[in-house]
Amino acid sequence: MQALRIKRRRVIGTFLLAILALTIISSISQFSAQASLTSTTVLTASGEIVRTNQTPTNINGFNLPVFAWRWAGVDIKAELAKIRSEGFNAIRIFIYWGNLTPTQGVINQAYFTENSKKYGLSIDNWVNECTSLNMSCILSLAFSKWEPPPSWAFPTLPPPPVNLPETSYGATWYGAICDNMMNSSSPAAVQSINQIWSFISQRYANNPWVVFDIFNEPRRDKLPQDMLASNYNAFATGVVNNIRASEQVHHRVIVEWYIGVYVPDNITVDVIRDINWYGPWQQPYNSTTMFSTYMNEFSKMYKCVSNTGLPVMSTEFGRILHPTPMQGSEDWYRDAFTIFNSFGIKSWLIYCYSYNTTEEPYSIINSDGTLVQPYFSMIQANLPK
Repeated sequence: MQALRIKRRRVIGTFLLAILALTIISSISQFSAQASLTSTTVLTASGEIVRTNQTPTNINGFNLPVFAWRWAGVDIKAELAKIRSEGFNAIRIFIYWGNLTPTQGVINQAYFTENSKKYGLSIDNWVNECTSLNMSCILSLAFSKWEPPPSWAFPTLPPPPVNLPETSYGATWYGAICDNMMNSSSPAAVQSINQIWSFISQRYANNPWVVFDIFNEPRRDKLPQDMLASNYNAFATGVVNNIRASEQVHHRVIVEWYIGVYVPDNITVDVIRDINWYGPWQQPYNSTTMFSTYMNEFSKMYKCVSNTGLPVMSTEFGRILHPTPMQGSEDWYRDAFTIFNSFGIKSWLIYCYSYNTTEEPYSIINSDGTLVQPYFSMIQANLPK
């Protein structure tokens, strides 16, 4: 009888712990439930992103650097097939603003059709190789201090400070360009971005495997946060509406979170919202002492982009793995997936997949093409079932 009472207490205790765990997860996931149920065009109730008239799918894969020297001697078609065979269904590549419109008002069509010594495969070839494997090819419009925007777009701003540390550059030169664009100080720049996406959406109008990431990592500089949120809402909505007017099939369009702004925006057009996630950035990680901070920081960002019920993904997340993995990397990946799953985020892209581990220390493969373990297996194990 005593043994039976002890057994009952254990059963009741286990039951209560289970209820407590479900309550916590439900509280964490309250925003993802909203996103899952109210955005019927691009997300199912189970969290899958829908491609119109096709089976619902998530987006899971890798960011691939496009520069030719990073793929020297590598058969890219075979590499994409290898990625596909491992269970992943997407890649993301940057397409550079300065090379798309080096002359104001004119699209550089050779960028789409011709392989080059600098960029390697043309944009068309990247798209075609992915399409042949039934993989999503995410085109992300980007610029950087090494690949600046066209000089005509911001004639009053100084040239990019190549030697400025990464921690400063996002809040100065890069942020100033974003702010100038979002607050209408550079209407020619906004017109250029709309022209680029109108061209791309017409070019791939019938190809549902192409995904449009309208602007990589918009960042703030000095404007008030509420103004930034309002400006970004207008900018993103205008670009998406131009895309929708040009396409034949309903493409998935990604609108990234405006980094450094914690005011919930009001974007309601039919898109996927995005959070790039590296925090705590370039620091050793201790799950025991840092997880709650890690969760709270992500929660702040998530609330900003999910308030209108749109689905959320992560187009970039990763950890420094070369020449040796940063301390705590296994716990970091494990906790990252715990957080994603808590918020119902099932679509994500690892940064990155590159043979050049010197220039890309985040790469999930080694310079000889072998997989960096146990991290690759951890990522693969978290593919949505």
